[in-house]
Amino acid sequence: MWLASQMITARDVEQVLKKHKQPSGRYHISKAAKELGIDRHRLRYLMLKYNKFEQPKLPHRTRQIDELIRDRLSESERIINADEARDLIKVKINIDGPVALLCMGDPHIDDPGCAFALLKSHLELAASHPFVLPCNIGDLANNWVGRLARLYADQSITARESWTLVEWMVKSVQWLFILAGNHDLWTGSGDPVSWFAKQAGSMYEEHGVRLALQHPDGSETRVHARHDFPGHSIWNSMHGPKREAIAGFRDHLLIAGHKHIGGDEGMITPDGTAAQLVRVSGYKVADTYAKSLGLKKMPMHPAALIIIDPREAGTSRGRVFCAPTIEKGVLILDALRREYDASKKRKKS
Repeated sequence: MWLASQMITARDVEQVLKKHKQPSGRYHISKAAKELGIDRHRLRYLMLKYNKFEQPKLPHRTRQIDELIRDRLSESERIINADEARDLIKVKINIDGPVALLCMGDPHIDDPGCAFALLKSHLELAASHPFVLPCNIGDLANNWVGRLARLYADQSITARESWTLVEWMVKSVQWLFILAGNHDLWTGSGDPVSWFAKQAGSMYEEHGVRLALQHPDGSETRVHARHDFPGHSIWNSMHGPKREAIAGFRDHLLIAGHKHIGGDEGMITPDGTAAQLVRVSGYKVADTYAKSLGLKKMPMHPAALIIIDPREAGTSRGRVFCAPTIEKGVLILDALRREYDASKKRKKS
């Protein structure tokens, strides 16, 4: 009996006594002792031994299992719903007829090598032209972090002033979308661009977006934009977007940036969709890092003007196409708009 009692813990005594607690508040000692396999006197001794004081039950610092399960159910539902909603984002376009996307490449707006005058002129075009929808492929600023923060010594713009420039750029127009590139994502969860974009009423997404532009005539133009697509080839700057067009989604426009080289290409996907592939080179035209690697300049499309004519079928090369330059693209867009307005007048008459 003595050896058995040595194995009885305070928790054992507490649990058994709780079971044999009577309505009066007293314990049925005999039944409790029998269940524990000891006599009544030994149980009373243990009750005194384990009840020399009573500690308060303190609140837990962490969530307990019931609360954890409830919160996990809520959180996972929220995250999965948010993720699925971004598989293909439906955007209602309120402009009849042809429109154009002005997709600006990596700005690196605080870098000494940024073609700032060109960037500023493109922002002014996006703000003033009624049929141009601006979007940005990411890497708004250098945003040097960690060991790369030493590179702030090579630029006249401070980190604080960089965010002022980024805020000005984000709030200067309402963007169809802004992507967070690798430089933007270095900020982590405290990224101020998300706040700037919210104030501007603009979409800001990490890495990439797929949009279904829904035109007033009922047609749909699918746009797949990423800071970069997986895949690389030294022979073909469009390798990543082309790989996606062949093996991935069937979209009318696939556009990327990141590599500071440019190009465009049209192709027919396996299902017959006419796809326009574009890589924008961005505004960092003087790049010491590229020079250190011996990379050649390929400044095609610092920004690209991509014209969308919803009157054309999805299998038509005229549905979505990239203009050779921004200036030529504006001329083509304006001509299409005049032709569209004239056709509307003819139909009315």
